[in-house]
Amino acid sequence: MTSFDLPKDYYGKLFIKIVEARNTLALDITGTSDPYCLITLLQAGQEYDKSKASTTDIYRTETIYKTLNPQWHSEEYVFDVLKCSSSIFIEIWDEDKLSKDDRMGQLSINIDEYRGKGMKDVWLPIQGKKASKKLKNRGDIRLQILFQSYETFIQLLNHEQNIIPKSISKTIISDEFTKSLLYTLSTQSSILSVISDILTLEINSTIDPNVLFRTDSLATKLTVTFFKLIGFTYLKDTLQKHILNIIINNITFEVDPSKGVSDAEVEANFGIFLHHCQIFLDAITVSGLQFPDPLRFICNHIYNCVEAKFPLENNNVKSVGGFIFLRFINPALFSPDSLKLIANPPNNETRRSLTLITKILQNISNQVIFSSKEKFLERSNSFISGKAEEVGNFLIEVSKPPTKDCRKLKFDSIKCETPKLIKYFDTIITSIEEKHQLVLDNMQNHTTDQDFITSFTNEVKCISSLIKKQQAQSLKNIGYTT
Repeated sequence: MTSFDLPKDYYGKLFIKIVEARNTLALDITGTSDPYCLITLLQAGQEYDKSKASTTDIYRTETIYKTLNPQWHSEEYVFDVLKCSSSIFIEIWDEDKLSKDDRMGQLSINIDEYRGKGMKDVWLPIQGKKASKKLKNRGDIRLQILFQSYETFIQLLNHEQNIIPKSISKTIISDEFTKSLLYTLSTQSSILSVISDILTLEINSTIDPNVLFRTDSLATKLTVTFFKLIGFTYLKDTLQKHILNIIINNITFEVDPSKGVSDAEVEANFGIFLHHCQIFLDAITVSGLQFPDPLRFICNHIYNCVEAKFPLENNNVKSVGGFIFLRFINPALFSPDSLKLIANPPNNETRRSLTLITKILQNISNQVIFSSKEKFLERSNSFISGKAEEVGNFLIEVSKPPTKDCRKLKFDSIKCETPKLIKYFDTIITSIEEKHQLVLDNMQNHTTDQDFITSFTNEVKCISSLIKKQQAQSLKNIGYTT
C-alpha cells in the first residue's frame, strides 16, 4: 500500500451517543429536574456561544421529566471533524415551563483522546461553568464515543494498483461522483495514475476505436473534468481572443440554405466561414508546445494504449484528436460562457458561427469528410482534407511524453477547503455503498488480496452508517447553524 504524508489534524467523523446521566442536580421544588442536553462540535480554537448563530450546529436531546437519573433513547449524533484538538461541548439543562431553563452543568471532551480507540463507553463528570467556582457534585453522564478517521479509506482508495477506481469505473458514473473522486484523488497526488489506469480499461474493453470517448463513462468524465480544470489557462490563451472577436463584432456566416439564406449569401458566407476556421486552426496548431504537461501525459497514454490495441489506420492520432476536439476544444468554442472563457453567453447568431467552426474542426481531427448527412458542408471537404496533416502534426506533438514526470504532482487548481472535501468523501462512500455488491464483484477482477477487500468493506459499511445517522439528525438542530 502506498504511503502518504497524511496531515496531523487528519479529519473524519465523530459519533457520540448520549445514553444516560446519574445523580444530577435537583433544581425543581419537587426535588427532581427535567434534564435535556445541548451538544455541539467545536473546531480547534473555536468558542461556544449559544446566544449567537455562530460557527456550528447545536443539537438538543429530548427532555426527560422529573428525574435525577435521566435515560435517553436514540440520542445519536455525528459530526465532521476538520482539525486536531477539536472538542465536543455538552450542556445539561433543566427545562422550566414558566421561567428560563436552568443550567445543570457542562463538559468538554477532547476528541484527540478517542482517535484510534474504537467505540468507547465512558462515564464523565458533569462540571460547573467556571472552573474557579467551588466544586459541586453535579453528577456524571454516560456517553458512547467513536472517532472514525478517513485515513484508512483514503489509503485504500489510493492503493498503488488503483484497485477501487478500477472496480468502480464501469459501475458509478454520476457527475457528482466524478467531481468528488477528482478532488479527493488530487489531494493525494494520485489523480494521473488513476486516470491512466481507467483509461487503459476503457480502451482495452472497446471493440471499435471510432467510438472511444463517445459515451459518458467514468474514464471519459474524469478525464474531461481534469482537462477543463488544468487546461483552462491553455484554452484561454489559445481561443479566447478569437471567440471574443466573433462575438464582439457579431460575425455571422450561415451556410445552410435551409436556414433561409440565398445561394448568393451562401457563396459569400462560405469564404468568411473558412477564413475563420483557418484562424482557429492556426491558433490551435501553433499551440502544441504550450500544451500543459499533465494533459500531454494523458494524451501520450491514450496514444500508446490505442496504438497497442488498434495498431492500424492511424488510430492513435485519431483517438487523441477525437478526445481533444470532441471533449476539450470544441466545447470551449460552442459554450465559452459555461467554461468561463467569456463573461456572458453569445447570442444565437454568433453561437451558430462558433458551432459551424466546431463541425469543421471535429471532422479534421477525425479525418473524415462530410457526406449527405450534412450536405451543405460538403464544399468544405477539400479544406478538411488539406488540413489533416497540419492537425495531425499538432496531435502528435501534444502526444509526446511530457518534459517532466507529472505523476506525483499536486494541482493548485484542484483544491477545496476541508469541509467541502469531507462532503466529497461522503459522496464517494455513499455511492459505493449503494452499489456495493457490484463493486465487490468487479474488485475480484483486480485483486486477490482478501485483506484489502475485507478492509474496504468494513470502512464503507462503517462510514456510510455514520453518514446516514448524520443526515437523519438535522431535525434535532435547534437552529444555530453556519
